[in-house]
Amino acid sequence: MSFYLIPLLAAGVLAQSSPVVPNPSPTVLQQCAASMNGQPPSQTPTDWKWNGVVRRYYVAAEQVEWDYAPTGWDNWLGIPIELSPRAQFSGQLKYGTKWEKALYRGYTDASFSEYTPQPPWQGTQGPTIRSEVNDLIEIMFVNKLDKYYATIHSMGLEYSKGQGEGADYPNNTAPGENVVLTPSNAVPPLDLGAAPGDCVVYKWMVNPGAGPNFGEPAKVHSYHSYIALQQDTDAGLIGPQIVYAPGKMNETMANYREIPFLFMIYDEADSWLSGANAAKLQRAGSGRSSGAQGGISTTQSRTSAASTSAASTSAASTSSAILNHTAPTASGQSGYPHGQPNEWQQDQWQRRPPQGSHYHRRQEGGPPAGAQSIPPINTESLFAGNVSVWKPQVTNLAGAGQFMGAPNFFTINGYIFGNNPTFEMCQDDKVIWYVNAYGSASHVFHMHGNGFSWDGGSYPAIEIGPGVGRTLYMNATGVGKWQVVCHVAAHMTLGMVANYQSGDLDGATALLQTLDLEQLLRGQAVTSRPSFGNVSTGSSAKQADKSSPLTVTLKGLESMHDPNNTSILFVAPHDSSDRLMDFCLAVQKIFREAGFLLPDDRPLKLHATIMNTIYAKRAATQGQAPSEPKTQVDSSGIVRPIRPVANSGEGSGHGPNANAPLKTNAVEILDRFKHFVWASDIVIEKMAICEMGAKPVRADSGTVIDEQYTIAASAPLPIP
Repeated sequence: MSFYLIPLLAAGVLAQSSPVVPNPSPTVLQQCAASMNGQPPSQTPTDWKWNGVVRRYYVAAEQVEWDYAPTGWDNWLGIPIELSPRAQFSGQLKYGTKWEKALYRGYTDASFSEYTPQPPWQGTQGPTIRSEVNDLIEIMFVNKLDKYYATIHSMGLEYSKGQGEGADYPNNTAPGENVVLTPSNAVPPLDLGAAPGDCVVYKWMVNPGAGPNFGEPAKVHSYHSYIALQQDTDAGLIGPQIVYAPGKMNETMANYREIPFLFMIYDEADSWLSGANAAKLQRAGSGRSSGAQGGISTTQSRTSAASTSAASTSAASTSSAILNHTAPTASGQSGYPHGQPNEWQQDQWQRRPPQGSHYHRRQEGGPPAGAQSIPPINTESLFAGNVSVWKPQVTNLAGAGQFMGAPNFFTINGYIFGNNPTFEMCQDDKVIWYVNAYGSASHVFHMHGNGFSWDGGSYPAIEIGPGVGRTLYMNATGVGKWQVVCHVAAHMTLGMVANYQSGDLDGATALLQTLDLEQLLRGQAVTSRPSFGNVSTGSSAKQADKSSPLTVTLKGLESMHDPNNTSILFVAPHDSSDRLMDFCLAVQKIFREAGFLLPDDRPLKLHATIMNTIYAKRAATQGQAPSEPKTQVDSSGIVRPIRPVANSGEGSGHGPNANAPLKTNAVEILDRFKHFVWASDIVIEKMAICEMGAKPVRADSGTVIDEQYTIAASAPLPIP
């Protein structure tokens, strides 16, 4: 028996939530969940032939405090960020690097009570929506924002007019006329957009045209909020969507490193959370919260004498109101958007260095010179009957422009100056970079150390415009820590730089060969043991001969998940000498300190797998699409047999958060095998470093009879 040392990706830690907006009422959630019925819309595109598979996701829009530079360093220069001349020049440090953002976040089920795991380097991006060609995607979306409207709009997939567009504009044939629109004629979400505390279900159809090129396994798309596109995305509502070739999703996830990657210049002045950020700095007094280096001087925006009121869909007319956000003061004493500026603000309006909205307007086109924000919005002149269309847009537009001195952040996945958790891979790994770009500027993807291929050709760099996604394939042959950047020079200077690391297999092998495994087995001390996943020990542990071979007995059976609904059953190895766990922890510590293992705060869980259905495949569908869905897929995008929405499962991957095509109630099985001995006194002969992903073992006939890891390097354990 071999001991395999396999690096695992750590689950990400989400940004801290800001204003806590409760879930919709249980009644609203239940009504919304009822629409997750596994059925396509009544009208479907002619090029989509449903395969019967339903992928289910649960997504919320939430306000969080986001830190663009959590390490506090410029990791390009290798100095504290407050000393960085580039960061100072960018204007990104004036008010600190922590800002209120609206981000998409994934949940495990329709209760919206537990987050799905997300890789730490995914950053500001929403959860990855995965599917295969000819699948149906159902998304239950909850708006947890306290003021603003939000939707989810797909960039690349098909949808019906009534159940999936997620954009807000009039659905009428007589533009320019005072046409009275009912909510059903507004583009969905039908009820005034997705208002705060509201819920809506989207249905997307994955047509063949959205799939990957011939011979490729996957293709990237994206999604975003489409109430006020520019302001919604500057607030942060963007996420990745991946389409796999038929039957290739699980295989691709198992055999590739997949990295959703986003170029985005966040204009904090244009976000509808600009007022919330200004208010937060004002509350901080000196403005030195979150690493801020200066204060802020603002005054509350002017409103008309008539109080601002929210129009309802049933109203025959609206009250006179101006949704105002950056109007000059009534006295005309100041032309600045927030009253008389301080010295620094005045300098900004005169010089405008590469930060703030004017930087882009000079380079990319935009409003006339001197225009600082969208003007006040007088709802009195808007058609009352069309309130279901204009109210969401007006609300979001009015939130923008309340902090015109706010900077732009030139980010990769929401991080500046190499502050991203490093994108990790091993030497010779196959990697897919799912690259999207948003905002008002084009970008150039370039990486050091390795090249990549796109559309059949090899490239050192490739341009990506706003709203465009490119699927880039790479073999990680170059070992080391490397930059991945936007090669537009000004964008690099202003922080659009990240790091990735390709692990050194030769170095890890050399380290393995130098270890004194016998000494480690004889008593390498470990200060603490994990809180779960301990190796079972016998009563004779303290008296065991530390020079004897390391042996384990496999007895009993446990479940990786809730035993009522699990896909993984395992046996915890029984080590009578009480050495195995300490030995494994010692080896793990050595490899982690040498930089060969990814940071991971999860406890080490030693186990021998008895059952794992994570890669079980569904049968191919022939002929016409079935009238009833054969399978449904939960928030991670993994297929499984249909069961109630409220019970849909955990996050993606292996271990406690794994999903699988088949889950079962294992309570009876666990009871039956709780004392069963699978094997006794197995001698562990070697420790091995293995390639990622178990590979199929085939009989001479070609039939897959087993799966096993490919050993890249190994070292024998001492056997007297």
